[in-house]
Amino acid sequence: MVLSGVMACGGESPIRAPEVIACGDLAAGHWDERLAFAGLSGPYASANALVATQQGIVVGGTFERAPGVELRNVARWNGDAWTAMGDGLPGFVIGLAVDDAGTVWAVGASSPYANNDGYVATWDGAGWTVVADDLDGVPSGVTVVDAGIAVFGRFQRLSGVDAPGLAIWDGQAWASGGLDRYAWVLTVVREPAGFCAAGRFGSAAHGVPEGDLAACRRDGEWTTLGGPMPGIPSVLAHGPDGTWWAGGSLVADGDPVDPYYPPRGLARLDADRTWRIVDGGVQDGDGFFPNGAVLAIVPEGDGVLVGGNFISVGRDRLPAYGIARWSPGSGWSTVASRGLVPLGSLRDRFGVAGLLREGGRIHVAGAFAGIADTLAVNVATLEPTGAVTAWTGEQTAVGPQAGVASLAATNGGVVMAGGIFAGTARGPVATFSGTWSAPPAPSAWSGTDAAVPTGDGGYVLSGEHVIRWNGSEWTTVAERTLVSPLFVDGDGAVYFADHGEGDALTEILRLTSDGEVSSLGHVEGRVSDFAVLDGELIAGSLLGYQEPDSSGRLWIRHTGGAWELVDGGPRGGITDLAVSPALGLVAMSSWSGELAAWDGATWRPLVVENANAIAGCDRGVVLAHYALGNELWFHDGLQWSPIGAAGRGMVAAIEMTDLGLAVGVHRPGESSLQLWRVPR
Repeated sequence: MVLSGVMACGGESPIRAPEVIACGDLAAGHWDERLAFAGLSGPYASANALVATQQGIVVGGTFERAPGVELRNVARWNGDAWTAMGDGLPGFVIGLAVDDAGTVWAVGASSPYANNDGYVATWDGAGWTVVADDLDGVPSGVTVVDAGIAVFGRFQRLSGVDAPGLAIWDGQAWASGGLDRYAWVLTVVREPAGFCAAGRFGSAAHGVPEGDLAACRRDGEWTTLGGPMPGIPSVLAHGPDGTWWAGGSLVADGDPVDPYYPPRGLARLDADRTWRIVDGGVQDGDGFFPNGAVLAIVPEGDGVLVGGNFISVGRDRLPAYGIARWSPGSGWSTVASRGLVPLGSLRDRFGVAGLLREGGRIHVAGAFAGIADTLAVNVATLEPTGAVTAWTGEQTAVGPQAGVASLAATNGGVVMAGGIFAGTARGPVATFSGTWSAPPAPSAWSGTDAAVPTGDGGYVLSGEHVIRWNGSEWTTVAERTLVSPLFVDGDGAVYFADHGEGDALTEILRLTSDGEVSSLGHVEGRVSDFAVLDGELIAGSLLGYQEPDSSGRLWIRHTGGAWELVDGGPRGGITDLAVSPALGLVAMSSWSGELAAWDGATWRPLVVENANAIAGCDRGVVLAHYALGNELWFHDGLQWSPIGAAGRGMVAAIEMTDLGLAVGVHRPGESSLQLWRVPR
């Protein structure tokens, strides 16, 4: 078997295969934290609460790590570095507060969806103490009030005390906040003579009416704060000019301007004691199911800075992702170039949950990949100048946020295709080789499915069309190819498929390094991947992908120019190909994730199912196995063995590179490109 190609005695020359990368000691590898996120990360990570202490800012949420530091849902940031706080806290940290003695209080639950296992804990500077773990519901937050510490939420009992919706710690014991069993208290604000709360009330002890509203307790007496709320309030704020603001799932009763998009999210208490949605409010979503909520408010003079899960503000639907400003004089305005960069999709794990003012700076917590052009995951600072500071620590992390389409090896690095946001790289393709580099994004381009380097600093991209970057400009190579795989040989020529004629017939084309395109003939069916074995081009075919009992097929182009159809491979259509001297050509099935190896003459099953990505190296093949928690496995020609890299997300693509095993994952909260560093 010849992987690098040999000279032919006559006819066409064999194709020179790309160099096969050494496997190294895969079992002894480790994750490269340079590709961690610049912030707080982990499966479906988010930051929910911020509080300032003398030692730094304490952040709570659900996360596992920051650059170079293992964490457990709570951590301290001193402006330069992250520090773990003991063993952390269990589950989902929902709220934080610091009392007058400097003790940090935290409330949380086992998950964002827990119904009956909330907890209250305190930090004494050395460790956490759980002071109540028997909440029969979920706390919404904790704050300091004159009477002590107020814990509030959707619960009936805390530490054995009947305290529906609100419990007060006076330094000695817990006591009820004086509400009935139907109360949900979602926010509490300290006031000079007591505190004010908002949420969904039953009837309070002193005649507060039932409904969604705000009320204040002063000297043990409850009084309403304005009239009924237009929905469920989850945050209250009192401005320096005396204005009261509320945020949450608030929706105006109707809107004569646009009944399909009623104002929502942010309300102000007007002089007639009516809560009214402010100036069109915020919106999230389109069509017939608009949504949007304000979850954090910082008053600014006679206006406010707000955060939440929204994508536009005001009646004109000004694009503003998760963060915006409003003032009576100028109305709605964007913050830091339209605000946040989504972490995942706009509907999944996206938005601002907490805002904290510290002098002229605003600290932001939530679920996001960045703010404006700064990669800053889940936590960041808005400087008075308008700049954004990421909380990276001593080890600057450059992990990307992207919808991973494909990975490809290049000299000293890895090429990633997708909607990439990483370091200074923006657009459909970028290369990581210790730092990020990327060409300018092509105009009017969307939907990258594959990208390969051309060896001269250029790239070829596949989507609806195939286009090429030659170092100075983008040019169209072929139109309407309809999602072609790409393959680059050892001479820098790129092979692609033109599916423009439909699934029945596919043209295979070759793009040389000087930009010339030539046809290599037609094959039947849709082509999914390319490889080179013994100097011959091989195309994986999706023929039979809807027939689970059919064998997988390959098209092999012999050096004479003729295509031969070979079957007997893994059941169903073939989606991925990988090459290794130890195994030959390995093909993966689209139907069940089966693998089989082709040595140029016969097929050999590799006795595995549920593979979702494969990559070849000199001693064997690596696979990602989705039925086993996206674990990575290695086959050396004799047997399978686990690599030892714990799954860090749904694997979309893997590729062996000079940097190690590159893994592209799909999971909000995790860097979408990760590197398993392999000793060699």
